[in-house]
Amino acid sequence: MVKIVKTNGQIIDLEDKQLHLEQMQKVVGGYIEIVRLKNGWLVVCNEEGKLIGLEENSVATLVCNVNGFNDLIVGDVIICESKYIK
Repeated sequence: MVKIVKTNGQIIDLEDKQLHLEQMQKVVGGYIEIVRLKNGWLVVCNEEGKLIGLEENSVATLVCNVNGFNDLIVGDVIICESKYIK
């Protein structure tokens, strides 16, 4: 499972493939930060998203909160299983 969750609520399914650093940086718009959720999923987000004022991502925030990471998520993110990050 590899999904891009955009700030406007749009969810884009990607074919199950290996994600590379450059691809992840392009999606999140900068340096990446990886958050591990208690269900084993990873959330790849912009490391400086809050500092640079990226828009709140309410869908990603909800997914994170339900899975044990209680923080606000901003910007477009990737949610995936760890096996897809190279």
